[in-house]
Amino acid sequence: MNYVLLRIYGSKGIYLTAIFGGLVNSTATVAELASTLSGADLVGLTVPVVLLTSVSMFLRNFIILAIFAPGAIRTAAIPLVAMSLVAAYWVYRDRHRATNIEKEVSIDVGSPVSLRKVASFALLFLILQIVATLGQRWLGNAGFQTVSVLGGLFSSASTTAAAASMAMHGHVALSQAGIAVILTSISSALINLPLVQRQAKLRSQLRELVLSSALQAIIGIAILFLQVRVVRLL
Repeated sequence: MNYVLLRIYGSKGIYLTAIFGGLVNSTATVAELASTLSGADLVGLTVPVVLLTSVSMFLRNFIILAIFAPGAIRTAAIPLVAMSLVAAYWVYRDRHRATNIEKEVSIDVGSPVSLRKVASFALLFLILQIVATLGQRWLGNAGFQTVSVLGGLFSSASTTAAAASMAMHGHVALSQAGIAVILTSISSALINLPLVQRQAKLRSQLRELVLSSALQAIIGIAILFLQVRVVRLL
């Protein structure tokens, strides 16, 4: 459904493209938009556009977790909302930059119903489940969470789905699935930085983007740590 919305409305504005594209595939969207912004001399939109894809990604992962492992939302909800608010603040602060600059854009993040796309997602989902299961068995929760962080560098959606599926089948605790979604979301947000850094024209915006992304990660992990401590005390 979101892919259809992206195809219909995405070309009507860079911000809409960032939102819809982030829900489909945030990493692919940032890679495409970074090239588009650089080529169209829209460097000033880099920070709000990239952060909008992160907000969409946080929302998507929240929804996936809520559908397949609703009990894990108790752990993931507050950190995900807090990180979204940090990113949204930067977007709101820089919202004026889009005024009269809403050029038509077109990005290709791949159709979610294409056989190749479905097969790739399924293969990655299967690999993540196998590796995460082995990590949990050999190294405990630390192994499972390490796989979640690494998975976010490739696809936080697949990693979230894998963690939620494992929790749903009782292979990991609901709280561990919630933690995994937070960590994979942070990892997915941070992988945007090198994608922007690759575009020479956009590097002037990198410092502000690093600041926002680092603050998101710090706040998300800090809230998660406090939640874990409170649960242990109770």
